[in-house]
Amino acid sequence: MVGNFIGLWIVYLLFIILAFFGMGAMGFPDETLWNLVSQAAFFSLMTCIYIKLTELHAKQKDIEKKLDALLSQQNPPVSDQLEPSSPDKPQD
Repeated sequence: MVGNFIGLWIVYLLFIILAFFGMGAMGFPDETLWNLVSQAAFFSLMTCIYIKLTELHAKQKDIEKKLDALLSQQNPPVSDQLEPSSPDKPQD
C-alpha cells in the first residue's frame, strides 16, 4: 500500500505542479502550491484506500465461493439421501 501511495502521490503531484504553473501565470499566491501538494497526498491516500478495499472485497468473494463449495460437499441435497424405511411397514 505504501508503494501505491508514493506512486500515486508522484503522479498527482506532477499534474498539480503543471496546474500550478498555469495558475501562477494568472497571479495566484505562492502558498497555493503547498495546499495543492497536501491535496495531492490526500487524493493519493483516498485512491490507495479504495484500491485496498477493492482487493479485500475480491478476496471476500473468493472465500465465500470456496466456503459455498465446501458446504455443498459436506451437506448433499435431500434428494440424494436414502429414504428411511418406516418400521410399521412390513417388508416383503
